[in-house]
Parts: sequence; C-alpha cells; structure tokens
Amino acid sequence: MVRLNDWVVSWPLYGEGIVDDFDEFFVAHYARVVGSLRLACGDVSEAEDAAQEAFAKAMMRWRLVSVMDRPATWVYVVAVRELRRRARRRGELIGGAQGAPDATVPDPAGAVVTAAVIEAAVCALPARQRLAVVLRFHGDLTVPEVGRAMGCSAGTVKSTLHAALDRLRVDLGDRGLEGALDGP
Repeated sequence: MVRLNDWVVSWPLYGEGIVDDFDEFFVAHYARVVGSLRLACGDVSEAEDAAQEAFAKAMMRWRLVSVMDRPATWVYVVAVRELRRRARRRGELIGGAQGAPDATVPDPAGAVVTAAVIEAAVCALPARQRLAVVLRFHGDLTVPEVGRAMGCSAGTVKSTLHAALDRLRVDLGDRGLEGALDGP
C-alpha cells in the first residue's frame, strides 16, 4: 500500500491474478492496437505512445475494464482520444499527409506488394475516413464502437465508411485489385 495525501492506493503485486490477466490481455492486443493506430496516424512512435498510454490506463482500471464485453474496444477508444489530443496540441489532423507512410518500398513478393498498395490507398484517404476504416476493419470495432472512439454518431460512421470504401474501390480498381475489399 502506498499512501498519497490521505488517499490509499493499492497496487496488485506481480504474480497476483489481476496482473497475470492484464499481461495476457496486453500480449494478445498490443500489436494490433499499435498497427491500427499507425495506419490511422501514419507515425509508429505516435501510435506506440498512444497505445502505451491507453494500456497503462487499462491496467490502472483493470478491475473495471476486464469485465467489459470487449475490453479491447475500451483501449481503442482511449488510444484514439490520446492520438487526437496529441494531434490537436500540434495543430494537426490524425493521418495528415505529413505522417503518411511511404508504401513504395519494392518487394518481389506479391502479397507484400498488394499489402503496400492497399496501405497506400488507405493512407490516401482523408483523415476521418482513414480513422473510420482502420478502426472498423483493422481494429475490428463495431460501428457504434467506432462512433464512440471518433466522437460521432453511428450514422456518421456509416456514411464515412461508405464514402471511404467507394474511394478505395475506385483507387484499388485502378490498380487491378478489384477484389481487395471483398469479404470472405
């Protein structure tokens, strides 16, 4: 127990069940959250910082977060808010052109080239559309969860996704990847 100004904070010790559960959750979700955030903002260090902040908050509130239906969604929401807060401080939009990753790295493997083309198309989307696409399809959040993360209604998410997917269909169709957005 640590006493801070008449507040008593109890931190679970390593080896107790709550930390082990969080460790498993962290290992299972961290890479995907960082990858989604990197796609959304275009900067791996910003993505890592936001993800780490979100997971730190999740760990501090693990007793509440762990009982949620989809605790990873809570982490995504917190991480996106962190990205947006940091971007506002710099006067930027999430996923602005200055942070778009360079997808022109040559690679002879067809799958890698296809992935690079798709990533470039996603990075060419306007910031709001890119964030919606990444959270919905890479982060596997539901439409209402994407709306919560983005601070808008489910209807706005749907229209944003519709516009983004239309644009991706055109962009990827021009590159001969018509089936890239088809579902299973």
